[in-house]
Amino acid sequence: MTAREVMDIDEAREKYARGLAISLTDRQIDDQLLNRLRQSLEPHRSGTIPVHLYYQRADARARLRFGRRGVSLRAIVY
Repeated sequence: MTAREVMDIDEAREKYARGLAISLTDRQIDDQLLNRLRQSLEPHRSGTIPVHLYYQRADARARLRFGRRGVSLRAIVY
């Protein structure tokens, strides 16, 4: 067996991930959750992975993209 490139899972995730998708319903969202989400993502804004929030309620749904910058998945996936 030969390999062209060897990397750990964190490096592979950062290199090949297309984005981070977060799906929430109206019943899940409250101020506490939004604050925790902001606190979790804020330190990792220097990354390049786009973040999308998929929001759904009984009569509507939306996809929101967070800012121009992305996040570093290596740092926030645990």
